[in-house]
Amino acid sequence: MQSLLFEFINLRRLPATRAAFALRNMHARLLTSAVIAPNLEARLTEAQAEAKHAIRMDQLWLNVRANKSRARGDATTIDREIDQTIKAIHKRLEADAVGKENDPVVMSATTLLKDLFLHGYSSVTRSAFDIQLGLVDDLLDNLEDGFDAHVQTLGLDRLVHNLRDLNDQFRIELDAENGRPFGFSQVDAQRNALHQAICRVIVAIFHDLSEPTPENTALLNVLFEPLKTQNKAVSDAYRAKRRVRDINPKTGEELDTDAGSEDTTADATDTV
Repeated sequence: MQSLLFEFINLRRLPATRAAFALRNMHARLLTSAVIAPNLEARLTEAQAEAKHAIRMDQLWLNVRANKSRARGDATTIDREIDQTIKAIHKRLEADAVGKENDPVVMSATTLLKDLFLHGYSSVTRSAFDIQLGLVDDLLDNLEDGFDAHVQTLGLDRLVHNLRDLNDQFRIELDAENGRPFGFSQVDAQRNALHQAICRVIVAIFHDLSEPTPENTALLNVLFEPLKTQNKAVSDAYRAKRRVRDINPKTGEELDTDAGSEDTTADATDTV
């Protein structure tokens, strides 16, 4: 157990997508084990929330950087595009809800209409800008997480992705208009918060599984494998002096982006 602990003394600060993928798998492995560890489960849940927030911050920073090189738009223009996109999603759902009740497409569309658009879409699109921003965030959180399978069934991926991008741009415009410019320091702070949350997960694992039984030792290795894999990938990239690509936080598939690897101290080692 001691040698395993030493592996995490020099834990790299993982890009949010890689951290999210590792934590998701660690949590799943804990839940499928016979071990009851409510403290550890709570730390994993908290860390996954920090990872989700960090992913959003990384994406927002990408949009801020992109806007620096072109003429800025305005909140009213982007608001109209958001309204049109939400309306398009709602119309797709209404169309797909027509058919046999046991049709998977009909079932998915009906569920989304009932759970996310019970009062139509105007309650979102006719809200004040700052309120709408939060409402769309909530809508997207549901579409991207809890109802992700329904989105896949209905083929709404493109519209959901476009809505997320628009809402990020909307946030940038509102922050600028309200004198709250979004800076990299906020992104960096969230990445640090995620790193600390992962460290708390590691401490919880060693605390909750401290009894040196064969079962605990086996579970330690199983739980840590996803985190060790991502830590090694980041370390290997730094040693090779190449950027670390983001991955799909649900599948682990490498993406053609590196939003979470921009780090002014990329060659430094973070410590627990």
